[in-house]
Amino acid sequence: MNVDAAILNDVLSNLEQIVSKYEYFTSDVAAELKSICRGLHPVVVRRIYVSVRGLLTPKPKVYNGLFIAVSGIDKSGKETQCFNPNHLEGVVSVKDLLKNYGYRVYAVSLPSYNTVLGSLVGAYIGRSDTRYRIVLTGRIDDDLAWILWSLDRGQYAERVSKILLDGGSAILAKRWTESNLAYQAAKGIDPSRILLFERNIPQPSLTIVIDIPVEEVLRRVKDPDLYERSSRYLDMVRKMYFKLIEDGLIRSTIIVNGLGKPEDVNRRLIAVIRHAIPRRRVQEG
Repeated sequence: MNVDAAILNDVLSNLEQIVSKYEYFTSDVAAELKSICRGLHPVVVRRIYVSVRGLLTPKPKVYNGLFIAVSGIDKSGKETQCFNPNHLEGVVSVKDLLKNYGYRVYAVSLPSYNTVLGSLVGAYIGRSDTRYRIVLTGRIDDDLAWILWSLDRGQYAERVSKILLDGGSAILAKRWTESNLAYQAAKGIDPSRILLFERNIPQPSLTIVIDIPVEEVLRRVKDPDLYERSSRYLDMVRKMYFKLIEDGLIRSTIIVNGLGKPEDVNRRLIAVIRHAIPRRRVQEG
C-alpha cells in the first residue's frame, strides 16, 4: 500500500496534539481522528485508532505482574538474549528463564514488523522484510518520525495493562519506551514530548541495557561500511542511554556488559534477573 508522507506528516502532527490534549479516548477523539486521517489507507487508519485508544486509556496504578525490557544499541545482542532464536548452546533466553520461574510470558519485539504500524516504521527506515509492503511517497519530517515508534508501541498498551494485572504473568519486551527516548533524543527530540505521548503506556519494572561500544557493532555486522556511516549517531545513542538513566528518565535500569561470547553475556544478564525478580511458587494439581 502507498502512504503519502505529506498526509502522514499532518496526521502525526495532529496526533501529538490530540494525545497531549485529551485524558481519555472519547467520541470527540474519534471524531478528530476521522477528520485528520482522511487520505490515509483504511487499514492504517484502523490501527491508528487502536493505538490512540491505548495511548488514552489510563494505566492501572498498581500491577501484579512482571515487566522486563531488554534494550541497547544495534547489534548488542538483544534478540539472542531475549529469545535465543538460533538455539545457541550455553544461552538461556530470558523468555525461557521466566517460564521456568513459573510465569506466563507475553513477548513483544519492537518495532513489530509483522503489524501495520510496525511496517510503517519499517518503511520509514528502509526495511524490506516487513509483513505489510508499505511504500512512503515523500519524506517524513524528522521532528515527527518518533511518533511512528510510539504508535507501534501504543497498539499493545491495553493488552499489556490487562496482562500485568495478573501476578502470574510477565511481559518481556525487546525494546520499549527507553529505546525511543535514546534514539530520538540523539536526533534532538525533547524526551518530554515522547514521555507525554506515552504517559499511559505501562513501563517496565526492570530494564536491562546491554552495552557495547560502536567499535564492537562494526565487528559484528556483515556490512561494516553501511554502519560506519551511522557510527557517530550510534555512539550518540549509546551516550544518550547513560544520560537518560542518570537523569532518571529511564528508571529501574541495570546496565550489562555486552562484550564477549553470547554465553558470557548471558551469564551476566541471567544473574541480574535472578537477583532482581522472585521465583513464583507454582502449585501443582
